[in-house]
Amino acid sequence: MKAKKTSILDRIREEAPSLSPKQRALAKYIVENYRDIAFLSSTNLAMKASVSEATVTRLAYALGYPGYSELQSAIQELLYQGISSMQKYPLESNHSVFSKVINMEQTVMEEMLNGIIEEDFNEAVEQLYKARDIVVIGTQFNRVVAEYASLYLNVFKENVHKVLSYDPETFNSLESISSNAVALVFSFPRYPRATQEIVQYLNEKNVKIIGITDSVLSPIASFSSLLFLVPQKFMSFIDPYGAVMALIHSLMIGVFLKDKEQSRAKLKKYDHFLMQQDSYVLEKIELADLL
Repeated sequence: MKAKKTSILDRIREEAPSLSPKQRALAKYIVENYRDIAFLSSTNLAMKASVSEATVTRLAYALGYPGYSELQSAIQELLYQGISSMQKYPLESNHSVFSKVINMEQTVMEEMLNGIIEEDFNEAVEQLYKARDIVVIGTQFNRVVAEYASLYLNVFKENVHKVLSYDPETFNSLESISSNAVALVFSFPRYPRATQEIVQYLNEKNVKIIGITDSVLSPIASFSSLLFLVPQKFMSFIDPYGAVMALIHSLMIGVFLKDKEQSRAKLKKYDHFLMQQDSYVLEKIELADLL
């Protein structure tokens, strides 16, 4: 994890809602291709991104840079910061499918780790720990990671609300959520519309949003008080969620350790309930003793 520092990604995230469609398209192109464009002239960048050179200049101004030279320096800084985590994917065709997939997931995890700001991570843990209500949101293909997060949060946190769709029943349940709640939101391409509607509604209620997504240009980015980026690389239609699961795992451990004794007590109570239900084949393992 690195110390917090303002970067072009921070500026793009902050200004994204006010950018024109062409500026937004250029910003997205920069985020996705900064390794390849760090040393291009403004003319060549405009050609690569299929925008006018005037759009390049206007984007620089919109992001608070005096001109393209400073914008280019900010892009180059991203390159220097990420030089140790250059993409290993795609791999040569002589690798096995297993090797390709594992290497791709490893690359995503390394890129995520290099982009996580420790101050933001600690703040997310603090917010989840102190929250009276936690709303875990993930719809369509994103619901699998929301299920994972809510399952473990429910073990040692009360008032955890899982939202996997947006319907009248869900809307009514969210009506009672106060502004003291914290929402943990998962939104990855192609960004489910239901997730966006829920986030917008909670934002109007001044609920704090912890967003986990792939880009500062994600639709949930501008609503998120804390944003964690997990790059997405696709070998097929299947989402690469290894890094997302690792991030959730880290947040859960962080919340657990905020009050280890109380968390252990809640875990023991939960485990006792499971034992009464005769849930397991092997019952001699005490989960609390693993911690």
